[in-house]
Amino acid sequence: MRMPTAKPDVVIVVMDCVRASDFPGGSSPVGGMQFVEELQKSAVTFPRAASVAPWTIPAHASIFTGLYPWNHGAHAKRNLVLDKEIRRLPEMLREDGYRTISLSANPFISATFNLDQGFDTAAWGGWSESFLRLRRTEPPEMVVSGRRTAVAAQSLATGSMGAILRRFMHDAYRFPMVLDGANRLAQRIIEPQLPQNQSIATWIEPTFERWMTTVPSSQPLFAFVNLVDAHEPYYPVRSPLDGAFRWYQQARIRQDQLSFVAGRWIPDPADLDALWHLYRSAIVRLDLRLKRLVELLKAEDRWENTLFILTSDHGQAFGEHGLLFHMFRPDEPELRIPLVVRFPHDVSGGARGQGWASLVDLAPTVCQSVGLLSDNFRDGVPLQSLVSADRVGPILAMADGLIWDHIRARFEGAARERLDHIIGVAYEGKYKALFDVSSRTRSVYDIESDPGERSDISTTLADRGALLIAMAEQAGQQIGASDRRSMSSDVEERLRSWGYI
Repeated sequence: MRMPTAKPDVVIVVMDCVRASDFPGGSSPVGGMQFVEELQKSAVTFPRAASVAPWTIPAHASIFTGLYPWNHGAHAKRNLVLDKEIRRLPEMLREDGYRTISLSANPFISATFNLDQGFDTAAWGGWSESFLRLRRTEPPEMVVSGRRTAVAAQSLATGSMGAILRRFMHDAYRFPMVLDGANRLAQRIIEPQLPQNQSIATWIEPTFERWMTTVPSSQPLFAFVNLVDAHEPYYPVRSPLDGAFRWYQQARIRQDQLSFVAGRWIPDPADLDALWHLYRSAIVRLDLRLKRLVELLKAEDRWENTLFILTSDHGQAFGEHGLLFHMFRPDEPELRIPLVVRFPHDVSGGARGQGWASLVDLAPTVCQSVGLLSDNFRDGVPLQSLVSADRVGPILAMADGLIWDHIRARFEGAARERLDHIIGVAYEGKYKALFDVSSRTRSVYDIESDPGERSDISTTLADRGALLIAMAEQAGQQIGASDRRSMSSDVEERLRSWGYI
């Protein structure tokens, strides 16, 4: 049994794409998440929590650095690769005697973008795993003590076969029924004795289990886990054999984000609603994976002394503000995220934090819990201070518009003008301010009474509104003033192999 005075273990789990409104405690929570609901009874839930950006790379960089995107520089207007000179949380914990591991189903959280720095062991998923959901117990790519390895299956992303697969991936969102059917057929051929599998990157739990057995019981651990089950594309849970027509109704729904936001495809409201329900079903499936991770900690007698942080990197839109999924704008569906913190040996479980919380707060929260003093994480505050008190000052966020040139090239005229904007955001109290650097427009919303952000009240708030707008403007201006760096050949090749270019 581990000594109760030992430094706490730390586990951060990011549920990619999960927005706050659909999570237990949100405005329209999904049912069936018994484990999360039970966890919340022994944890602190922060109902006022927001990401720093509506997409993956800047959000995760802020988790590891405790810095806003304009300070860590990992965003589309500067550099997608996080600067190696910036100190990270896993580096500090490793120097303090922790064993560290990163297990990410999202391939962005990898060595390609320097988001593995500080981890003794880091593994990440392949781009094809979200499409072809076969069970596997070994990760596609892994770094152990600085040595990078890849399995042979990754070669499918290169060569002529890779070109075919990448082209199919670009078109897959237009024809999800074909993709879903091919996935189910592959599972029945390769795994005929097993039920249909909807989980992505099933290697995470067994890899975590094996790794924990190598960590001495006297040594604390830090584990970062990213789960992408709630990320598009969405497949129906029912098998065609259980009801072909019901499967067809769900599987036929197009999921073509770029055509939607460009105005080339206009789905009817019923299709968007059905797509939202497929997303909610994916969130429910995460409950079992979260339960399994905690069971593994309990099996190693580590759970009681674990700081467990459950959150998301950003949310998803399903037609709100004319958007689908994430990446383009900092609206509430994309920015508001769940945040649940289970402090070790804490008796304040079931509490709801009062202050606004941000992803930049995770690193200082961990440092305070493990007894580390650091001024590296200057943009964040320990969440412990926000349980029963408001935050001093606002939290900030941004959107950096169209991220890659190949995406920008898909839009013309009004569509590009509508989407390719740098926007700064500031939250304080019940207000949210936005400043659009590209158009020099500003707005303020009372998101308690107007969560849909329909009524701009910027002209009625006088000094308070002006101050919040000024903070949002400063955030946006710093993104816009960034010195954009050219993409390295390695990063470009990775994006190309995953089908993004």
